[in-house]
Amino acid sequence: MRRNQAQQHHQQLTRNSTSRKDTWIAVHVSVDHIVLPHTDLNFAAQLVANVTGIAPSGGGSHHTAGTRNIIFPLGASYLELVTVDDHIVAAGHPFGQLVTAALDSCRWAAGWAVAGPTDPVRACTLERAGVAVSVQGCDEAAAAPDRPFILERPSDQPFPGDTENPTELTRLVVTGPDVAPLALPPGPTELVRRPGPAAIESFTLARPGLPPITLNRDLWSTR
Repeated sequence: MRRNQAQQHHQQLTRNSTSRKDTWIAVHVSVDHIVLPHTDLNFAAQLVANVTGIAPSGGGSHHTAGTRNIIFPLGASYLELVTVDDHIVAAGHPFGQLVTAALDSCRWAAGWAVAGPTDPVRACTLERAGVAVSVQGCDEAAAAPDRPFILERPSDQPFPGDTENPTELTRLVVTGPDVAPLALPPGPTELVRRPGPAAIESFTLARPGLPPITLNRDLWSTR
């Protein structure tokens, strides 16, 4: 069943994609959230709030992963600011490894997630304050942040991105050695894949009544 779903998603993206000389563009991709790492979580949260005009809402410690996060809700998606609190614990958990790899490599963005079914054999649990999700592919994403990891959230669990003041994630630009189409769930975000070292290049937010804003590696140098 999952194999058929993946094939359907691939066909959907193929129908909604445009090939260009050096760019492969897929529209209507659903991004659950984007992970932004920083060694100083409070500083990063204040900076993101100043730059985007979005107020943080929620977050906490992932005790089994050695990480801690702050959530910036967008509505259909969200930004997850995250840091490592316990490097020993983080080294033993795929999500902790993802965040550690990004910090060690000075990446402005650690990865991005799509919602979908996970494999119980390959997935692991990520918990904080009574909230638990299943994640898969964090180890692969640590080496290739242009590719998403998968997150499965219980149907009765609130979505962290819910907000009365939504901001649309309109575009996500990634670079990687392979620009072939990915089998991803359809959604509102345009995914742009370009040849280059594996990385998240930028993403664009559309704020009600305000000009769109594009965030990239210069975010953490903003004052």
